[in-house]
Amino acid sequence: MGRLVLVRVESLDAELRIEVHDSGEKRPTKRVPEESAVDGRGLLIVSATADSWGVKERTGPGKCVWAAFDRNTGPQGATS
Repeated sequence: MGRLVLVRVESLDAELRIEVHDSGEKRPTKRVPEESAVDGRGLLIVSATADSWGVKERTGPGKCVWAAFDRNTGPQGATS
């Protein structure tokens, strides 16, 4: 049986924020998966690309994993 997941994207002046809410109680951990593993890379990708990220509790069951991307850094915010 699957679980429902809510994805929320918020575009602000200074940042783009993405949240993933689910009903699972287990907090995700960043790990290095085996090369042949088909899962376990999500937080590695998030930590390599996001300016900040974290996990927070939410009202009701579950958790919210969020990532923020600063609009003033990276290729679009860079000046030559």
